[in-house]
Amino acid sequence: MAADLERLIRNLGITGSGYSDANPRELAIAALRKRGPEAVPVLISRLDGLLTAWAEYFARVDAALKVWRLWYDESDRLSAVHGLGADLERYRSIPTASLPDRPPRPADDSLLMDGLIGALRGIGDARAGAVLCKALTDRVGIHSATLALREIRVEGAERHLLDAAAQVEMDDRQFRELVETARDYGVTASHARTRFAAERTPEGRVRLWRLVNELATDGADRLAVAKIRDPLVYMAMDSPPGRWDAMRRLSESGLLGDAGDQEPWAREYEAPPSPGIVSAAIALAGRDEPEGFGYELRHRVRQVVKNHNGESAAPGVLAALEEQASGASAAELVFTLELAKFLAARNDLLDDPMDLVRPLYRLSLHAESEVRERALGALHHGWTLFELMTQTDAGRREEATMIYEKTARPEDRVRYETFLSLNRPWWKKVLRLKGAAPRRR
Repeated sequence: MAADLERLIRNLGITGSGYSDANPRELAIAALRKRGPEAVPVLISRLDGLLTAWAEYFARVDAALKVWRLWYDESDRLSAVHGLGADLERYRSIPTASLPDRPPRPADDSLLMDGLIGALRGIGDARAGAVLCKALTDRVGIHSATLALREIRVEGAERHLLDAAAQVEMDDRQFRELVETARDYGVTASHARTRFAAERTPEGRVRLWRLVNELATDGADRLAVAKIRDPLVYMAMDSPPGRWDAMRRLSESGLLGDAGDQEPWAREYEAPPSPGIVSAAIALAGRDEPEGFGYELRHRVRQVVKNHNGESAAPGVLAALEEQASGASAAELVFTLELAKFLAARNDLLDDPMDLVRPLYRLSLHAESEVRERALGALHHGWTLFELMTQTDAGRREEATMIYEKTARPEDRVRYETFLSLNRPWWKKVLRLKGAAPRRR
């Protein structure tokens, strides 16, 4: 008897049957229905074990990824201060040797999990209620569990459905099914608003915002897009195509972005969000927001700036510098100056290098010493300022020279002489060696 039950459970994970028209899963579910009461505890136990194993695995993965992201974040910050060639290990709070390995992945039992939920749904035993609510937390089981809970009424399932709404994929089919099940259990827009207020993950807030508006019966119940502006900015800095929906919502709402963000799929696949979104993301990341996810947003911003710097990231960094000229916190400015330092070495990305040099000069006079040092480091990084000092336009040349004279440190003056040496025509180099050419200042 036990061996036969085990065979039926194994067949729940087989959806195809090769050359036969018979479906092993459907046949197994039909057989398990006949066994009903005796099969349910075994099915519940097996499903609970799978859910627990995957929950523990994803918790370990999330913990490991967070350590790695924090390590990368610290690496970027330390590199901006000490230079790319520096021995960063001596400055780290997260030693490289302490980084965790990726946890071993359990065997893929997703088809079996789906089959177990389907079997419990087919039998319809109320004892399955608790494990079906637990399945709402699983990435594989959430959709099947949503459907099963329509046929197996579970007292208290409302809060589990609200938690699931913060995790369900934004894909229309899964989300619509969850909305319908929530309605069936009497979940209202008011319930969803309360859960929305408690949610801290950016993606979860966006999903719960959508649930509120799906359940709303009139305009007073609805939430404006402005309520999820920061979570959308966070999501808009994700890799494509994950960022597309957030870009579109920000642009169509008039909060941020431009017309190009309204149909991002019509652009190049890797096309980044517009400068306005990038600038907003820089400010958020500099404040270590969204709360608990600032390190991840800084990683995303750096990826966009360094990989898509010409189209929108360079204008985004410049806009952030201008917007933060007064009133921004030191932390915001420090992060923005880290990105500005990257641009200073790539003045080919700038329509007018003076747009970068002027705000850097203003920030070199900032009251905070760390901001001053970062601004000076960015201002004299690369040869942007030096090249402006040799332009034919007298006004720009004089402005650049004035900035140089007021901000140059001894090491900057040595670098300027190197720049002149490398860029001076050969005949001027000969004259200088003979003492006939005056030194340029």
